[in-house]
Amino acid sequence: SDIEGLADEERMKFDNLPEGLQESERGEAYEIAADTLEEAASNLEEAVGSLTEKLGDWVDIDVDEITSGIDACIESLGEIE
Repeated sequence: SDIEGLADEERMKFDNLPEGLQESERGEAYEIAADTLEEAASNLEEAVGSLTEKLGDWVDIDVDEITSGIDACIESLGEIE
């Protein structure tokens, strides 16, 4: 999902910092952002799976449609710089 992509971007920013800067506020912010986005993606996937399991074929849940709304909210927050 796009959320996982954003998590990967934040994780790469953290990983590309020199080791000493990874302990800085910026490094910690990248790491927290990546962890939070990864957790959000996992929770969303779990929720959709649970809904799909409980509702069966009664409803067709489009994960991409759900995540696009969430992605728009995340993008409006801006990147951590």
